[in-house]
Amino acid sequence: MQAIRFSFGVLFAFALLLPTLAQDGQAPEPYMLDESIFDVPEGSNVVFYQSLERELQRAFMNLPQDEEAAKELRGKINQAFRDVNRNLAFNCANASDRVADAAFIAYCRALSTDLNITEMKSILEREKANAKPNLDRIARLEEMTILTEITAAGRSEDPNALADVADEMIERALAEPSQGEHYANYVSKFAVYGPDAAERFVRSAEERFNASGDRVLRRIALSLRGKERYAELVGSEMQIEGLTVLGKEFDWSAYRGKVVLVLFFDTTNRKAAEFFQKPLSLFSAYHSAGFEIVGYCADDDPKAVEMFDRRYPYPWTTVSRLLSRNAEDKEYVDLTAFYGFQTLPIAVLIDKDGKVVGTKVTNSQVEEYLFEQFPDVE
Repeated sequence: MQAIRFSFGVLFAFALLLPTLAQDGQAPEPYMLDESIFDVPEGSNVVFYQSLERELQRAFMNLPQDEEAAKELRGKINQAFRDVNRNLAFNCANASDRVADAAFIAYCRALSTDLNITEMKSILEREKANAKPNLDRIARLEEMTILTEITAAGRSEDPNALADVADEMIERALAEPSQGEHYANYVSKFAVYGPDAAERFVRSAEERFNASGDRVLRRIALSLRGKERYAELVGSEMQIEGLTVLGKEFDWSAYRGKVVLVLFFDTTNRKAAEFFQKPLSLFSAYHSAGFEIVGYCADDDPKAVEMFDRRYPYPWTTVSRLLSRNAEDKEYVDLTAFYGFQTLPIAVLIDKDGKVVGTKVTNSQVEEYLFEQFPDVE
């Protein structure tokens, strides 16, 4: 968000410079830096801070040619931007939620760049202590703080720093399982500092989470190698399990010998209905020849799951991640986590032998494959 705001700001700064260009081809007026823009007052109004941002962007566009002087001025500008964002996020009563939240993320990213973990944790504690905590802010800052801890440890000269951070993360999740929900996203961050660091984190988390007896932690343990499984999925067998949106156990064995398109989706995505259109027409054309579709609904809203079969009365079976997670008599694998699906929707094509032909397949790829497999279908 900071990058977006800054990009637009740069364009705006350029626009500010245009009036300074003299008419009839005369040279532009020289830029004069006003040092007072680096003294950012506390608790002013949003118009003032946004005006100050524009002045800082203008200063950035007019850095001196001398490298040392430019470096010094750039440091002052960056610090002033931090102060502006901090005030917009915390000390500006008339800032809209959108402006305040964007400034909050920008400020926290600046702290992350500085590896200022102490201040990040302090802000996190204050956010959690609010009478009405902003859950989105908290989630974003928690993620940034963990990534910053890993970065700081990876750059440290202490050979045990990464292992210590990994152990602290595991302990936090053991104390509060929800803390570990996104740990699969951090495996690649550990890997930046060597495959051994990533493997140690994964192996230790798997061992301790599985031994905990907690269903959430066991699900998280399965997700840690999700990206590995996804990378190796083509040519391998894919297992589908869980409860359907109607609460019945799904029977994957019934699809053996069929070409199957598995649609992973959530209905909160505005493209969900569009996602089903082409598969529906292909199902109508090729179903009698041996083509099947299986849906996997990743909605976490019970009402959405309850209404799914009425809102989307498609002629195939759909498995519900939510109902599968909450099943009392059996523990099912969360397939989106198990296979490391980061974004939905995703379509996976499986051949008659149960082997994955392709992941993230397009409608045209599915249509072409079906034409090859069922040449007699008109």
